[in-house]
Amino acid sequence: MNESELISLGAAAQWLSAQSAGNWTPALLIDRLLAHRAPSVCVLLPKGWSLLREEDGEPVHAARRSLFRVSDGEDFLEQFAMFGDLSIASGLPHRLEDALGKGFRSVAPIPAAMLRLWPEELQAIAADAGAASEATFMRRVAQMRARARPRADDEPESAPQRPPSSD
Repeated sequence: MNESELISLGAAAQWLSAQSAGNWTPALLIDRLLAHRAPSVCVLLPKGWSLLREEDGEPVHAARRSLFRVSDGEDFLEQFAMFGDLSIASGLPHRLEDALGKGFRSVAPIPAAMLRLWPEELQAIAADAGAASEATFMRRVAQMRARARPRADDEPESAPQRPPSSD
């Protein structure tokens, strides 16, 4: 699982609004995800987030920002659907799975802002909404973001600045 490939609810709603005639919101997106069978969602938890290891119940803390797949996506999303305001919404998944397949439980409810969607899940919703099909668009955007993020930190301070091209 690569976090740069995943899309937040807010970014997904903006993209869907631009691709279709509708006015998409994160709440509407959750409703549409629930209309699909077994929606696949992930959460991006910050460094220090408290978890319990599934195998022995021992408490652990995320050593860095970590991505987990939610094993019960439908139940998890239904918890958010009950809120009228997603800015205060949170849910508690039954099981989180890391990239190695190890299971965890979150100690605290997870806010909606930490939800992430797979580009394929978003493409399926876009197709249902009648948006133009562009199968790799979201993946390309995620790859561009991943490449752009570290570049600002990698450039030496003494590097000469290039003027913008007039192309």
